[in-house]
Amino acid sequence: MRIRVVVLILIVLASVNCGYPQKYDSQQAEILTFNVLLNGVIGGIGGAINKSKEEKLHVVLAKNFLIGCLGGSVKYLAKYDAYNISYDHALGANQRFSWNAWMDRFLYYAGHSIVCNASLNKKPWESFQINLYGINFYYSITDSNHFQPKLSLYTLGALIKFGLDGNKFDLKNSLNYGIYYFDVNPKDHGFRCGIATYNVIALNESCQGTTNNVSHEFIHGFQFADYFPISLYAYKPLKNFKSQKLIKPIDRYVIFDIPYQYLFYVLQPKPWHYKNYYEYEARHFAIRAHVER
Repeated sequence: MRIRVVVLILIVLASVNCGYPQKYDSQQAEILTFNVLLNGVIGGIGGAINKSKEEKLHVVLAKNFLIGCLGGSVKYLAKYDAYNISYDHALGANQRFSWNAWMDRFLYYAGHSIVCNASLNKKPWESFQINLYGINFYYSITDSNHFQPKLSLYTLGALIKFGLDGNKFDLKNSLNYGIYYFDVNPKDHGFRCGIATYNVIALNESCQGTTNNVSHEFIHGFQFADYFPISLYAYKPLKNFKSQKLIKPIDRYVIFDIPYQYLFYVLQPKPWHYKNYYEYEARHFAIRAHVER
């Protein structure tokens, strides 16, 4: 009970806008705290749900909270480093390979894997997963070196929507950045500089400040994945269901990645002046400077 109260207090403190102008350092501390605690809470709750009957609740909760915080710290480093992707774009990433984008992706998913393991009440390094172009590659170190790729239905849906909206697919930049990359529909150039979802982004190259927009949209992609470990809360309850004859083949090759982050996004203020936390965070990492809210 005490642990729950402390966690709740920390979350409130991390999300409070104190009402006075914040400098870059204080904004950096705020966002770091949010990322660490968010993943700690997700990992702690999931680990408690997926614990064995013999384990004590408070021990499992505390252990996986700390493991989740570790994963959140690694994720934060990946988001912080996304700033360097802008340099690749400024130098003409359509002419060169963006090592920063690819390294960031692997670093982020290293942290993401730690949080997922915490949510499953497993050891931090028990498994690794990374999503590349809508294919979720899962590798378990302890489970007989089990390797399993799965198709992300959410990414597939996003690709279809981006195409139907008239955005133009850019193959070269997609390969360079490790993500599905589109050019924004020319009809939308007057009011849209960029748009992003999980594994898919679209950018308007005619926008002022497009260089920073690249990193900004990359962060949005990571934000979607931040909340995916919540689905692991149902791992034990759905285990018998997934083993059924009709469900097992689907579960083997498809991942139902639910966009929880979208719900949190729309419940917040509109993104103007960065009052919306997710726009604020993306801007913070993209420019590494104070963000006026």
